[in-house]
Amino acid sequence: MYRTENSLEVWILEAKGVPVKRKYYCEICLDKTLYARTSVKPRADAKKKKDRSTLIGYVQIKIDQLNTRHPVERWQALCFISFFF
Repeated sequence: MYRTENSLEVWILEAKGVPVKRKYYCEICLDKTLYARTSVKPRADAKKKKDRSTLIGYVQIKIDQLNTRHPVERWQALCFISFFF
């Protein structure tokens, strides 16, 4: 009997073309279930704590794009919609 080990490693390096006036973070969801969330970079101005989390878009990566023995490194386009689920 063989055991199959599946793993997914995601690196978020940077985001381009987004306004710099907000706090941004990334949530990792698999089958619409939240598994991880990146931390946000704290603001220099502590008085502006009224910011709410607002979804600005999502990236959908199909499993057949990752079905390889070698690491896949590429830019993913952000889809802008108002609601994810």
